Amino acid sequence: MPKDMELLYSRDLSNFEEDENYVYVDAVVLVPGTIKRNYGDLIIEADELKRSAEGLKGKPVLIEHQNDVNSVVGQVIESFFDDDTVQLKAKLKILKKGNDKLIQLIKDKIVTKLSAGFRRTLEQVKAGMYRAKDIEFQEVSIVLNSAVDQATILKKEVIDMPDIESLTKEKTLLEKEVETLKRQLVAREEKIEELTEKLSVLEKEIEALKGMAEIGKKYEESLIKDAEKFVKVVEGDDSPILSLIGKAEIDELQAIARKYEALAREKLKNTAKGTDDDTEKDELNLDEASYEDLKKYEEKLLIGGN
Repeated sequence: MPKDMELLYSRDLSNFEEDENYVYVDAVVLVPGTIKRNYGDLIIEADELKRSAEGLKGKPVLIEHQNDVNSVVGQVIESFFDDDTVQLKAKLKILKKGNDKLIQLIKDKIVTKLSAGFRRTLEQVKAGMYRAKDIEFQEVSIVLNSAVDQATILKKEVIDMPDIESLTKEKTLLEKEVETLKRQLVAREEKIEELTEKLSVLEKEIEALKGMAEIGKKYEESLIKDAEKFVKVVEGDDSPILSLIGKAEIDELQAIARKYEALAREKLKNTAKGTDDDTEKDELNLDEASYEDLKKYEEKLLIGGN
């Protein structure tokens, strides 16, 4: 929603001071409250005045809101929100040169009123009631102490309409921004597609590695089983080597299995020397035989040898 201009009248001028070039006037610019406007009730809250108070400093002082250079008679040099009196206050500096009549009218208290001009957005509270938000002061004006009813005066409102040229420039900028965003979106979509393909490849590699890991696990289990089998044949069930097998790395397991397989073969070979039954000797496959098979085979050879 565009920020419209509000002109609020009937605030007081006071405490006249002067030096060689300027007169200085203290003023109450605005107070919190609810004001009748042509569109409904306008609520001005203390917190919003407090927030916007500093923005009044440096703004021009005009005559009757005449927005031209010749109407400028001074400047706001101080602005603050007074928590004790709950008022937005300011100090005005008015140039003496060329403003003799105005200054005399202020001195004589014939002209004593100030009007604030500011932009704001409206936040609807309920039907016919709005809260002023984002107040931005534009100027303050010295005005005549009008006999017109305040509600009637407050209906005066100026709305600054943006010109076509500025709207066209804004439209062009927005169109460029939209095109840039579209290009960025296309680039992101392409990047997403690229990353999706990489993810698919990685998922396949992970599955392959899982398969290899499963094979490796089965191989390790088989190696442990063989190592234990051969160690038991050679050294028996109480061999201390058995407690190390479960903690050994693959290369250590392979070494243990090879060593004890050779020892087991040698032991069975020596045991078999007592029998002439070559068929009995060769019928057992050490690689496929279980530990129980080896024990039975050894016992059989021993019996045959006796």
